[in-house]
Amino acid sequence: MGTIVRTSLLVMAIILSVGVLFAFDKQDVRKDLPKGVAPVLIELESTVNPALNNTSAEVKKPDNISGRYVRKTENEHAELTVELLPSSRARISGISRWRLKSHHAPRIGRLHFEAPFKDGQVTFSDIFIDQAWNMWVYKIDLTFHENGITVKEQNAWGYFNANIRTNVKFEGDYSKIAAANQLSTKPQNIKQDKKTSLAVKEPVKLKQVKINDEYAFRSYETFDKDRGYEILHNGKVVASEGGYIKCSLSAEDLESAGALPPIGKNITGDGIPNLVVGCDTGGSHCCEDITIYSLGESLKVIKDFHISYSTFELIDLDGDGIYELKIADWNFQGWGGVWMGGACEGIANQDVILRYKNGDYQIAPDLMKRFSKKIDPPSLEKIKEEFNDTDSDYPVSFEMWRYMLALIYQGRGDEAFEFCNTVWPKERKYKDKFLAAFKLQLTKSPYWLGIKELNGW
Repeated sequence: MGTIVRTSLLVMAIILSVGVLFAFDKQDVRKDLPKGVAPVLIELESTVNPALNNTSAEVKKPDNISGRYVRKTENEHAELTVELLPSSRARISGISRWRLKSHHAPRIGRLHFEAPFKDGQVTFSDIFIDQAWNMWVYKIDLTFHENGITVKEQNAWGYFNANIRTNVKFEGDYSKIAAANQLSTKPQNIKQDKKTSLAVKEPVKLKQVKINDEYAFRSYETFDKDRGYEILHNGKVVASEGGYIKCSLSAEDLESAGALPPIGKNITGDGIPNLVVGCDTGGSHCCEDITIYSLGESLKVIKDFHISYSTFELIDLDGDGIYELKIADWNFQGWGGVWMGGACEGIANQDVILRYKNGDYQIAPDLMKRFSKKIDPPSLEKIKEEFNDTDSDYPVSFEMWRYMLALIYQGRGDEAFEFCNTVWPKERKYKDKFLAAFKLQLTKSPYWLGIKELNGW
């Protein structure tokens, strides 16, 4: 009882002082939220360590925070990429791997957000749920100094792989490393000779593919098995990425790739050649980073995608000569503590179809409805069995909410919530909490605006 009281008090405090939570009122509709979702606006309470707020002359703040930063220990590896944007904002992307020496795949946490950069600091917060469907606030504070970043976190225990008690975190001290594109056109590495203790040079293994008369793609592997790629324009390296298991232009080499266009083919309809590069980040059936480039007078990144326990393919579905992208939205992967193990960890993912429009890939509601697959509702017996799960004090049927998701991603959102109301057991008194958390998670999808349009919300 004490735990429940403390949790309730914490949630009340959050509503009063921290974050952005959502209340539900069927009479209230906001343009950025689904029907029945009304935002409760609340102030963010600063949790920055006072010691980090020291603005005396002794603390040297860097002139340019953009770059890559790394933190390594024996059993974990975390990396942050920082880009300083106009209007004093920073874009932060990061990956943290924990349990590197386990015979299983390491636990992985990812960050991607934009936030104001002020007085040498960046602060970001987000909301996640616990096993009782209560909402918690995750916070991360980044303090930049001359040699790197100091990171502080709150509630990281549940934010990454929620409800699984892992040690995935970003907290710690980071050192700034050289930019990824500093490999020369003839890259070399230095390794230590064990016999003579002298530094000796060993060339990087290279494999180059000519794309056209101006552009070439080159994959590489260093002596310590770091793999990546470079893109060359008229013989000069104009892009480079590293730290992967492998990188390739071929669907046969990429575990998650389905159909891909020929190398260098224009796929956006603007007449400029394109290049699709896939890189394996490691892990069982997971994960890959996909980048689509435009090979014009100068190299341009059209879009970056992260593939997790899912597949992707580029194919001209409607025959107009422009390739659509079929990809999975893994916004609900692991949500609610559902981790089935192995390849099954993507079973909550939902397919989306993206069309290239106005310089970006956006959901194509007409194609999603046209090419949607027939889905059958789960059995009521299965739903009842999952609601009676004795391993949880607040069980919710996974088959129920997975079916709700499938309906929503076909534009049948109203049916989804009607189904929930129909099958939810009367004795389970936390339906409102569940629906609040479910709808909040929907808004976190990178395709949220398209999902709204698809459902007429």
